[in-house]
Amino acid sequence: MITCNLGLNQRAVLRYGGQIGFGLLLGCVSMGGIAQNQPPSFGGNQTSVQYQPNQYCPANTVVEIPQGTPNATLYRDSVCIREQLRPYQADDQPATVRYYAHKANAWLAYAYHEASEHSPTAAGADAMNRAVTLLSALKNNHSELLAVDSVLPATSGVGRPDLWADILAVKHSPAFARVTVLPKIVADSEVKLIWSQAENCERGWRHANEHFAAADRWVTAAYLTAWNALDTDQQAALKATREAYFAQLLPLSQSSDAKATATKQRFWHVQQQRASCQGTILPTL
Repeated sequence: MITCNLGLNQRAVLRYGGQIGFGLLLGCVSMGGIAQNQPPSFGGNQTSVQYQPNQYCPANTVVEIPQGTPNATLYRDSVCIREQLRPYQADDQPATVRYYAHKANAWLAYAYHEASEHSPTAAGADAMNRAVTLLSALKNNHSELLAVDSVLPATSGVGRPDLWADILAVKHSPAFARVTVLPKIVADSEVKLIWSQAENCERGWRHANEHFAAADRWVTAAYLTAWNALDTDQQAALKATREAYFAQLLPLSQSSDAKATATKQRFWHVQQQRASCQGTILPTL
């Protein structure tokens, strides 16, 4: 087990008994994911933590649960997990730490949405496992657990390679650490893209269109925010990174009717893409 211990956040230690390295990820795992010759298998013992009901609230914790709330146990656990994530979302944390904390929170939202609308689903269970996996990585400095961040679940896929290229380029730009709001927008956008394609895979494009439209807005906001925070040379590098990612992501979308060119990628339109519903590992540059 590879463990990084690069420093303690005393506030997090005092409140939750966990530890977090200020350089977590920066010195241990690249933001792009994991080495291409070591693809993770999410759900395996070495790369994930499984959600365990009723294990996330301290003794005597009182959580107000609105009457009629579906799946009260999941609701209560989600509230307590969010409280544990809060210190890692603080503005004085490194951008990578805030990114993973916000992404865990986004996974919680996805998991509860699935639980409240359906009987238990594979997508919902996967989302909850990912949330607690990231929480464990943050609290215990278990950097190997972060490999899961590069893996799209088997219920989803790369439905919008143009948007994925945008958001991955932003995450690897200097603006990601420079602009306070970007880690949260990037984290939320990535989960929304996964959620959108999962809806497309399960119910079709008409049902997923609303989700993709929201993802498009968030990704566009992230890209423009990053662009405006960069100088001319950095903007050129952002564009080049975006194009390089798009070239690798396009085959992963497996779309027979996709129509895009290098000069018109931001106007991508996707019809139903059920071929891109088997999960994948996001590329690294």
